[in-house]
Amino acid sequence: MNGKDMEAAGIATVDASGDLMDFHGLRHFICIQLVFSGVPAKVA
Repeated sequence: MNGKDMEAAGIATVDASGDLMDFHGLRHFICIQLVFSGVPAKVA
């Protein structure tokens, strides 16, 4: 997903305080949570 995709979907890439959306960090966080829940790492 890139900035153009997010813009087309109506998703803000910067919030009111000027912080940027970090999808790379979010992806890693979600994968880690899945592994902690018992999902095999290759599937997560």
